[in-house]
Amino acid sequence: MSLKNLIQSINKRDGENTVKFFGEDINLPKLPTGVFTLDAILRGGIPRASVTEILGQESTGKSTLCYHIIAQTQKLIPNRHCVYIDMEHAFNPKYAKDAGVDLTSLIFIQPQNGNKATDYVELFAKTGEVSLIVLDSVAALVTEQEEQSSMDETTMSLGTAKLMAKFCRKIPPVLSATDTTLIMINQWREKPTPYGNPKVSYGGHALKYTAKLRLDLSKKTDAETGFRITAKVLKNKAGGDPLKEAEYTIKFGEGIDQLGSLIEYAMEAGIIERRSSNYYFAGEMIAKGREAVIDQIKADRNLFDQVATAALTKIAEISQPTSSALNKTSSIDYELDETSLDDAGSDCVENLTEE
Repeated sequence: MSLKNLIQSINKRDGENTVKFFGEDINLPKLPTGVFTLDAILRGGIPRASVTEILGQESTGKSTLCYHIIAQTQKLIPNRHCVYIDMEHAFNPKYAKDAGVDLTSLIFIQPQNGNKATDYVELFAKTGEVSLIVLDSVAALVTEQEEQSSMDETTMSLGTAKLMAKFCRKIPPVLSATDTTLIMINQWREKPTPYGNPKVSYGGHALKYTAKLRLDLSKKTDAETGFRITAKVLKNKAGGDPLKEAEYTIKFGEGIDQLGSLIEYAMEAGIIERRSSNYYFAGEMIAKGREAVIDQIKADRNLFDQVATAALTKIAEISQPTSSALNKTSSIDYELDETSLDDAGSDCVENLTEE
C-alpha cells in the first residue's frame, strides 16, 4: 500500500485529518491573560487546547488571575462558554464580576467529589461548545473513597494521585480535538526534609508532565490597598522561555491593575520613554513623574488607546515564529476592558458595561 493510500484509509476509518501533513503554520494559538507584563513573557498568553497549571501559596491571586483570563476569553470567543468548577467552594461572584467576568454566560459547578469534577471536565470539553474550563483546585479534589471515610480513619493514600494520573492520561486528546483550554489551580505543600526543595505540588507528578504551561505565583510585597505578585514560568512548551518572571499588582476589591501593567510594559518595551523625570510617547511629552503619567493616560482615552495598541502590537511581534524559512505572521486576539474614568481614580481597567 502506498503512503497516500494508507493516509486515506486511516482518515476514512478513524475520521478526517487523523493523519495529515503539518504544513508551514507553526503558530500556537493563545488566550490572553489580560496582564500585559505576563502576556509579554508568555508571548501572547496561555496555550489553547491544552492544560495550564497555576500554582502558589495561599493568597497569591491564583483565582484572581483565572477570573481575568475568563473575562478575556469570553470576549475573544463569545460564541462558546467558560466553565468554573469550584471544588473549594470559595468562588466570589462580585469579585469575578469586578474583574470583567460575564456571570450570565459562565457555567458554574460545585461537585461533590474529585471523581465527579474530573468527569465534568471531560464531559463539557467533549461538547465542543466550551472554550475554557477552570478547576479550582487540585488540592481540594477529595476522592469518593476519602469522602466516604470517617474523619478518624488514617490511610497513607486515598487515591488522589491515581485519580490525577488517570485524568492526565485521558484529557489531553479531548482538549486538543475540541479546542478546549483547561486551567488547573494547585497549591504548594512543604515536606519535612532538610535535603532538596521542600516545596511539592499536590496530586502527584502526572500534572507536571501533562501541563504545557506551569506558572508559580508568589507574593512580593504587601500593602493596605493590595499586594505585588511575581509570576514565574516553571515550564513552557508553547513558545517563550521558562524561568522568566513578570510582576503585576492586585488591588483589593478590584482585581489585577491592568492599567498599571500596561504602563509598566510600555516603559519596559520602550513604548513610553523616560528622559530624566519626563516621560514621552511617540516623541511627545506625556507628563513629569510616573504617577502623573498614570493619571494622564487614565484621563485621556485617546492616549490610552494609542499606548495599548502599541503594546499589543509589540506583544504580537514577539509572539511570531522566529524561523527565517517561514514568512507567516502570527497575531494574538486580545480584548482589553474599557477604562474606568471615574473621579474615584481606580487604577484598574474595568468594563464599562459592568458599571
